[in-house]
Amino acid sequence: MELEIGPGGLPHKQWDRTPSAPAVACPPTADGARPRDLRFTGLMGDRRKLLFPTAGDATFADGYAQAVTFALLLARTEDLRLTDTGLHEIGRRLDAGHALVGKALQLFTDNVTDSFEVTLDLLVRVIDAVRWESIR
Repeated sequence: MELEIGPGGLPHKQWDRTPSAPAVACPPTADGARPRDLRFTGLMGDRRKLLFPTAGDATFADGYAQAVTFALLLARTEDLRLTDTGLHEIGRRLDAGHALVGKALQLFTDNVTDSFEVTLDLLVRVIDAVRWESIR
């Protein structure tokens, strides 16, 4: 099975909705891994250079998790619902008062593999379930 790559060179979860983008076949890497199994590989290459230029794999993963979690927590404190809205749209709504955090959320979540999207969906559901008015 070949993996189709969307714009930006990363697996694109909405490939069906972008028919004008050319498909690119991705063969297994030298160690036999398929690109779809390497959840952070493309993301690390692009985003690490931009945001974490000296980070190793563990540091990048930690920074990624912290940035996404913080953005989602901030969105909830701004009374944005998470489960009824896509992550890109949450980032856009955050952009009005928290431009950097909103753009970071979009940058980190726009092109993720379907298998990693499950992890992000769980994080969204957990953060969205918190009743912030009782914590404040």
